[in-house]
Amino acid sequence: MRVKAASRLQGGVAAALLALSAACWAGAAAEPQAADYLLAPQDIEEAVQQIRQAADQGHAEAQFALGEIYDYGRGVSEDDTEAIRWYRRAAAQGHAGAQYTLGLEY
Repeated sequence: MRVKAASRLQGGVAAALLALSAACWAGAAAEPQAADYLLAPQDIEEAVQQIRQAADQGHAEAQFALGEIYDYGRGVSEDDTEAIRWYRRAAAQGHAGAQYTLGLEY
């Protein structure tokens, strides 16, 4: 069932993951606000909604991305507790990036 749900991700969700992940990584490389120019505020809000929807459906990559969103405060308030919650969900599904990031958090 999860494989089918993951394979049905719409292009919009995949694009949102890519755009917001790029924004998070660009922000991590410098100051978090350095990535703000990559996406307009309404685009960030829409991307977060789409990623959250996929994460709620159990998509590990979306869960990891949502962890990054909360970790770096992209489109939401920075929240370490919420970031770790989403990293844990992704890590429980075997997501290596989430597992690594959790290791860094402790």
